[in-house]
Amino acid sequence: MKFKNLTRDQFILSNFPYIDYSLDYALDSLQRLGAGKLEFYGAEPHFCMDDITNADMKVLKRKLDERGLSVVELNPENCAYPTNLSSKNPATRLRTFRYFEKAIRKAAYFMEKGGVFIFDLNTPYKHREILGQNTFVYDLGDLYCVWQNATDDTLLTEITLDFFVREKTLYAREGESFCERGYSHDTLAGILDRAGFELLAVYAGDTFDPVGETTQRAVYAARRRG
Repeated sequence: MKFKNLTRDQFILSNFPYIDYSLDYALDSLQRLGAGKLEFYGAEPHFCMDDITNADMKVLKRKLDERGLSVVELNPENCAYPTNLSSKNPATRLRTFRYFEKAIRKAAYFMEKGGVFIFDLNTPYKHREILGQNTFVYDLGDLYCVWQNATDDTLLTEITLDFFVREKTLYAREGESFCERGYSHDTLAGILDRAGFELLAVYAGDTFDPVGETTQRAVYAARRRG
């Protein structure tokens, strides 16, 4: 397959397909494939956020350097492990919060000095005012969607999606439910500061204008200190 506007160095490979193999085997294989830049999957048997020490990170960094590999995205496992930022259980939520704080600190370790860390998320305004207790209905002809929201005082939003897909004279129904949680700017700025980042700017997600009171999605840009 040929891509008109993409070059090989715009693709990154991952250690994710190698979870049944050792770290050394995975890195050697990725080197032979000419990977260069990596999305690094943070999970056993390669890199569990809760178990990795500073000494382990130094060893991993050395192994990457020896093979000419660099991590441009650190992806902590958040499905197979008991982690859930939107959990209603305070203990699970606190453990998960600390787990992802560790992930951000470890991301800083693998970044070059002055490297930029970027992420985006829904704002508290969107959780309170846009999602809130509102229901949205989309009629697209062959697809009908009902999107229901329920946001509580802690900015936990329970989202239920029901899809009705036309199949000849009938509709097949599918659905899914999940939760999101909103976080204040002060909370996010504190996490970045403790992880060794300097917050550079916060942008409105759709326009990259300065964030306002009615901004629905925010993009955070922070630079590693030192």
